[in-house]
Amino acid sequence: MNTIKVGVNSAGIQTPMQYGAVEHYRNLGCYNHLRKELKKPIELLDPKKGFSVHDLNTMDLMHLQNPYTKEHVEIIQRAKMHGIKVLVDFDDDLIHIPDNNHNRRSFEGVKPFIAQSCQLANLVITSTNALAETLKEFSDPQVINNAYYPTLQPLARDAYQPLVMWRGSASHADDCIEFQNEVVKLMEDSKDVPFFFWTNKTMAEWTMDFPMRVPNAQGQKVGKWEIVKPVAVLDYFHMLSMQVRPMLTLVPLKDYQFNRAKSNIAFIEATLAGGVALVPDWEEWKHEGAIVYRSKAQFYEKAMKVLQGKVNVEAYRAKALKVVNEKYNLDVVNHIRWDLIDKLF
Repeated sequence: MNTIKVGVNSAGIQTPMQYGAVEHYRNLGCYNHLRKELKKPIELLDPKKGFSVHDLNTMDLMHLQNPYTKEHVEIIQRAKMHGIKVLVDFDDDLIHIPDNNHNRRSFEGVKPFIAQSCQLANLVITSTNALAETLKEFSDPQVINNAYYPTLQPLARDAYQPLVMWRGSASHADDCIEFQNEVVKLMEDSKDVPFFFWTNKTMAEWTMDFPMRVPNAQGQKVGKWEIVKPVAVLDYFHMLSMQVRPMLTLVPLKDYQFNRAKSNIAFIEATLAGGVALVPDWEEWKHEGAIVYRSKAQFYEKAMKVLQGKVNVEAYRAKALKVVNEKYNLDVVNHIRWDLIDKLF
């Protein structure tokens, strides 16, 4: 079989910080894994924010991540004119962004362009079943789960540390506000346990600086806490498993359709890092080894049980690791991706 030249619509990756989670879990990381680890005939062209006519003349497969604009539709149409196969991949439900999400205005009126993108594409893939359900209105989407890249995402070698972590961006501001009282109470009731909030500066100043926003009765900060600013994603993976190794990763998610479509990479990363994840009781998350909550009250209660030593973290993590290795390992999942791509040629 001839080598398949793949073009990905991503800003040019000039520095490690520009290679983010989406690039790692959905496109560049996956194609590099196909080439390097599975030895598939893939050549990944330099990623471009916008494709030129020259780019169209050099590629066999165009990968568009979350296409939602008129310009995206036009580039798909032009690619088809050049005989290029088009793969569109969605990892967020851009049709159902809630009103209070800070990105809401950027995605108003996108449904027709998402529909056209799906209808024109040769292959539509999504990261979750819930997201596939949304896109079934326009196409026959195939689910390819987010999965970890074993060579680049190490397993923790040492025991977990007694600390709590939350990781995320400003897109989770509403979730954090929704669970703010429960998180503050956790810190108040476990003052010796460090809490890490791994996020960006804007998010930290806005809503994640819990102790400053919600002081205790004496007006003092509660618990030990630290805002950990973002690093390059591959550095983050190593720091998480080699240095931080949190006992408990919190996944506070408000229940609406946009969140139901999100993938469970927080569960995957928590497991690789040697601890457990506290996750919502939703299809995407409730796996063996996950600690599941069904309400905000349960969120607090189950987290406290972990912090009080009433949960066998090692046993939970062992079950979770089995799930992650069987279902969310790129060595397994990328065979599904390759089979779908191979059928296009």
